[in-house]
Amino acid sequence: MPEKIGKKNRDVEINYESKDEIGLLSAAFRNLRDKISGLIQDLNSTNQDLNVYSRTINRRYCT
Repeated sequence: MPEKIGKKNRDVEINYESKDEIGLLSAAFRNLRDKISGLIQDLNSTNQDLNVYSRTINRRYCT
């Protein structure tokens, strides 16, 4: 599993369910993975919006 995560695979499932320290760490890691994935999706969406705005400005003012 660490190798997959190291290769930027955010779809790695962590299925360890327990109330001990390892279980709590696994739950925290799943939460962190989900938040990072959400941030990356937001960044990609914002990047697409910026590209559209940039093309619009270029067409309007640079031609």
